[in-house]
Amino acid sequence: MERFGIFLIRVVAMLVTALSLYAVFMFLNADPPNQPGHNISCAPMPSHWEAGVCTHGKYFEWYLIRNHPFLFVLSLAGFVAGVAGLIASRKKL
Repeated sequence: MERFGIFLIRVVAMLVTALSLYAVFMFLNADPPNQPGHNISCAPMPSHWEAGVCTHGKYFEWYLIRNHPFLFVLSLAGFVAGVAGLIASRKKL
């Protein structure tokens, strides 16, 4: 039963780590719509968006760090907590 608990902690920690890392990368790669150096391999970004990330030839709507610093810090904290959970579960085995 204890091994199942450790397994569950590892699964949750991996999910938190992966999703938080995804959010951090999206924040770091987000471009505002009025930036002059847009990625030319992407379709045009709608002008009413706050920011977008070019992926697979089109933009995905996202946020800028300067407008949402709390969400960015929350993403970083989630990544750190997920890695800490993985390390802690590793030491239990």
